[in-house]
Amino acid sequence: MQPPNCLLISRHQRDFIFPSSLPLLDKLCGGFTLGKVIELCGPSNSGKTQICMQIAGDCLAAEQQCIIVSTRRLPSYISNLPSLHPTSFYELLSVLNSLLGQNYSLIVIDGLQSLAQSILGAENYAGQSLLTELRSVVTELTLTSLVLCTNGIVSNGAGEHIPALGRTWSTAPSVRVMMVREEGGRRILWRNYGQKFEILRQNDGQLTIQPLQ
Repeated sequence: MQPPNCLLISRHQRDFIFPSSLPLLDKLCGGFTLGKVIELCGPSNSGKTQICMQIAGDCLAAEQQCIIVSTRRLPSYISNLPSLHPTSFYELLSVLNSLLGQNYSLIVIDGLQSLAQSILGAENYAGQSLLTELRSVVTELTLTSLVLCTNGIVSNGAGEHIPALGRTWSTAPSVRVMMVREEGGRRILWRNYGQKFEILRQNDGQLTIQPLQ
């Protein structure tokens, strides 16, 4: 019989679930706990970033440490959230490596696709190797953190849209939540096609999620 993995035992003992202002999303993802990579995947303006910022606020409200790694400056109303802003894929790798072993319960990586575009394509043969490196460091971050990231979508050439970054990255997320903004402006998310939810904005600017009617 193999001895128990002490690292896994240690990680399970430190698992946490911080109170969420989006309980249906919490349930859909199986809880906001250590050891996961949760990916919100969808086009621009589908609500990915706002959900991430709201969850980061929930984390801080629970007196847990979080950090946001984003390709863009945060809006003024959430500028109090601790953040880092890499401007290239190589900077992103450097930033994420610097977070290894740090005391962050939540690490948000917002805008993966925009930084990865520069390393993908037929002329960059090292692109897949760099994506493998990204997947490895993100996986290592889950030893001490929950990682919440956003990704875009691309066409698969058959009239369908699929998550960006391809097969190399596809094994990184523990949970992938798809999001879309319909023509009328309604924003929808789902983990599987049998269970869809609508994203609504409340009067105070916070988002809420309810089953799709």
